[in-house]
Formats: sequence, structure tokens, C-alpha cells
Amino acid sequence: MSARIRSEWLAHGIAIGCLVGGVLVFAVPADPTREPTGSSGDSWGSVPGAIGLALFVLVTLFAGWLIARKRPENSLGWIMLAITASFAILAPLVLVGVALIPVNEVAASWFLMLGGANSDSNTAWVLPIGLLMTQLPLRFPTGRLPSPRWRWFSWFTIVAMAAVIVFGNTTPSAASVGYGVASPVTLPWGEAEVLGFVVTFSMFGAAMVGSLASLIVRYRGADAVERAQLRWVYWGAAFPILLLIASWIVSALSPQDAWINTVGVAIIALCYSMIPAAILVAVMRYGLYSIDRIISRTASYAIVVVLVVGTYAGLVVGLTSLLPGLPSVGVAVATLGAAALFLPALRVVQRGVDRRFNRSAYDAQRVVDNFGRHVRDGADPAGAVPELTRAIEQTLEPTSLGVWMRGMP
Repeated sequence: MSARIRSEWLAHGIAIGCLVGGVLVFAVPADPTREPTGSSGDSWGSVPGAIGLALFVLVTLFAGWLIARKRPENSLGWIMLAITASFAILAPLVLVGVALIPVNEVAASWFLMLGGANSDSNTAWVLPIGLLMTQLPLRFPTGRLPSPRWRWFSWFTIVAMAAVIVFGNTTPSAASVGYGVASPVTLPWGEAEVLGFVVTFSMFGAAMVGSLASLIVRYRGADAVERAQLRWVYWGAAFPILLLIASWIVSALSPQDAWINTVGVAIIALCYSMIPAAILVAVMRYGLYSIDRIISRTASYAIVVVLVVGTYAGLVVGLTSLLPGLPSVGVAVATLGAAALFLPALRVVQRGVDRRFNRSAYDAQRVVDNFGRHVRDGADPAGAVPELTRAIEQTLEPTSLGVWMRGMP
């Protein structure tokens, strides 16, 4: 059996195991010592949060399986399978722990702790999220580190994850591992608990920031293909980061609204799915160069929507203040004004955004426009052949080109 076939079978086995582990989540019994989901603010355990998290895991599983199967030499696929497996193993660990409670409570406590049974204070998320935010950026898109000098930093990220896991599982807040079972490794941190929290999570944060910074370092020395791959990941990571910041702001402004936290968590989990999806597109090179068009269109419509909504709101406020007795007239005029503004604004903004983000399309459009002006101004069809040839070469870049005209040899 060749190494490639073994890799395919291994990828299939991990994927099937992850799916089985995911199904076992429904077999985990409820913890009678915990409050019902939602009453304690556990938004990840709510239905929207669970659906968003499940979608992220499934997208990561599919992306990792496909890359590991098609590009077994690229470690990114195996890392994404490891991320999925670290989620999928939780339910079996909890099931084993629950079954061991009547037999051996000490052994059960280890399984429950590693399975993250106590969702109020567990570190089961550290390994998958740590791999997602450190090892994937460090090794994207080739599956290797940017240079041998980054090897020590790769080990530092692993040490940082281990430090957070050890600290989180030994603090007094993790004294219970769920189902009324005490933690087997709680330590009397005392006043040093705050210092331990600052040190370990600072290491974890530095590991993530440094890993993301490696993408910038890699971009500087990348060729055109690798830069297009990196832009996919930049764009895929921008949405969850921005939404995470927005959720923090909204949660801080409305701390009493539990539904805001629940919806925010679900949206963030859905957007996390964009990271493995972007990596899949970049590594497999499906529609690789369409990222410039995606960025251009998204930015253009976002700018125009903000502009139109702002114009509509300004007109409504202004006209209703000038015509207090006729509010419907102000709303109608504002609607017409916003509708009339949309298409002209979209054309202007699209041209400006293309100039910045989709330069190839902008340059190609300029070449076509110049050729059109030359044809309109010229009278000799034969004189347009060199201009036509030049326009096709600059926009389509064919390997060979020939022009035939009737009546010419």
C-alpha cells in the first residue's frame, strides 16, 4: 500500500471518527447539578450557539478531510482534522466519565475534566482554538513554517496552550468537573491565581498575535499565487475578528440581554467557518483569483449601503423637521432620493474600490475603453488591428494570437 493510499485511508478514518463523536453528543446525559441552559448565561450551549459551533466543526472537518486527501504532504489538512477531532473526542470522554462515576470516581473525574463536562469552567476549547489561531496561520499556505527561525515560536505556541490548560484545570473555580464530581488536580493558588491568569493568557495571546503576524512576514516574500492565497485567509479571518469585537461592545452595552449574547455567539461561530473555508479555497486553488472581485464587490456594496442609509435618515430627519405636519411626504421624498442615489453611487464607489482592491479588472477596463475611443476616432479598419491585438494581449494574456480580416491576405 502506497503512502498516498495510507494517507487517504487515515483521512477517511479520522473523518468518520469525528462524525461518530459528533453524534454521541446527543447521548450525553444532562448534568443534574447545573442550571438549565440559558439561565446561567451559557450562550454556547443554547440552540443557536450549538448550531453555529456545529457548522464550524463540519466545515473544518470537510476542509481538513479534502486537503489531507488531495494534498497529504500539506500539514494544514491534518491540523484541521486535529481541530475537529479535539472537539469530537469531548462527548466520548464525558460518556466514559459518567459511566465510571459509580465505579471509580477518581478515574471518572479525569475523563470529565478532559471532556469539558463543566462548561462553566473548562479548557476544552483551548486546544482546537489554539491550533486554529496559531498553527494554521504559521503554516499557511504551504504547510511549512515561514523559515527555520520560526521553529522556536511554533514550540512556544504549544507551551502557551499547555500552560493555559494546566492553569485553567487547577484553579479553585474548576473545583468541580461536573456531575457533582470534584476535580482531581485543584491547587491552592491563593493570591497567585491572578498572576497565573495574567501570565498564561498573555502567553496565549502573544502566541496568537505572533502567528497572525507571520502571515504578514510571509506575504512580503510571496509570489503572485501565494499572495492570492494569503488574501483569501485575510478576508476570511476579518469577519469573525470584527464580529467578535462588535459582540464585546454590544454585550458591554447590554449586559442584561441574554438573547444578544446568544445570537452574537451563533453569528461568530458561523463566521469562524469562513476561516477553514477560505483555507480550503486557497490551498486547493478553486477560483483562487476571484478574491479580488469578492473584496471589491463586498466593500463597494457595504460603502454604498452605509451612504444610502445615511442619506435616507438625514433626509427623513431634515424634511420632517421642515414639514412637521406632513411626515409621509418627508419619508416619500427620502425614499426617492435614496433610490436615485444608489446606482450612481455604486458606479462611482465601484470604480474607486476597483482601483484599490481589484486592480487587474480596473486596468483591463481602461485598456478596453482606450481601444473603444481609438476605434471611434479612426476610419481605417486595418489600422485598428494593432490596437485590438494590444488590448487582447494586455487583458487576456493569451499564449498566441492571430487576427483575420476579410479581403486581407
